[in-house]
Amino acid sequence: MKRLFAATGLIAVLALSGCGDNSGLRKAIDENNQQIAALQDQVAKLSSENARLSPKAEGAAHTDVSKYEDAIARLQDVNAKLEARLAAVEGRKPADVAGAPEAPVVAADSAAADKSYDDYRANRAREEREKVEARQRELDAMALKAKEYGLEFDPKDAANSLRKLMQNRETRDKVVEAARVEARKERYKKIGVDEGQAMRLQQIEDDARKKFGDLWRGRDGGDGVSREEREKQIEVVRNDADSQVKQLLTPEQYKVYGEQGGLGAANGGWGGNDFVNKMFPGVLPEGGWGGGPGGR
Repeated sequence: MKRLFAATGLIAVLALSGCGDNSGLRKAIDENNQQIAALQDQVAKLSSENARLSPKAEGAAHTDVSKYEDAIARLQDVNAKLEARLAAVEGRKPADVAGAPEAPVVAADSAAADKSYDDYRANRAREEREKVEARQRELDAMALKAKEYGLEFDPKDAANSLRKLMQNRETRDKVVEAARVEARKERYKKIGVDEGQAMRLQQIEDDARKKFGDLWRGRDGGDGVSREEREKQIEVVRNDADSQVKQLLTPEQYKVYGEQGGLGAANGGWGGNDFVNKMFPGVLPEGGWGGGPGGR
């Protein structure tokens, strides 16, 4: 359905951008009609589903169909202008094209279509410019945050900057730790812990994280520990840490702690990539770049 909304703007551009022959205009009108039919079908299905939920599901999530109806209206408006232009190209009246009331074909019809396209293009250019500017502000903020941790990050070459940091083991560890600290600050703020609770909670999480790492690498149990036994030991560590956290926090804080991911949120995914994605959103590719020569 996203493609249908994208097509709403695309067809307008293709059709109103100066098609001089009637075949291009007819094709655009036909394609618009297909999109309108598909959207109308979707509205009918969603409206039926909403009606089914209304009597019995209090608080149920009803789907807002207004965006579909708005898309239909935009397509119909574009079609009206296309039909006027087609009439002008073929020397006909608009009534010959769409069955509209007869009216003389005047230059204003074509001028209105041109203005509509110009307005559309100007709006799209403005939206794209605002999107680029907003993204640049985000990248500038990332650079300032990286600088606090002694990391070189160029906001004008974000991907390559982060790639270099992540492919060197020493700087990669600094990035992950910095991102871990930032994520912890955000998480603790949402939980609402005071300074003393924050220090103790960090100690509990860091201790559990170290034990988890040691167990998976076999450093605590020795080489003879089976995977099953190691998983049991990890569960003991997890339960012990959770018990300490439960004693430290108030019931409401503990509830929020769980909603924020609990003890698992302190680990940050494979190689800390979850943390890095939060500190540098949209820069790290899916799966990361690895941790040294030969990494991704």
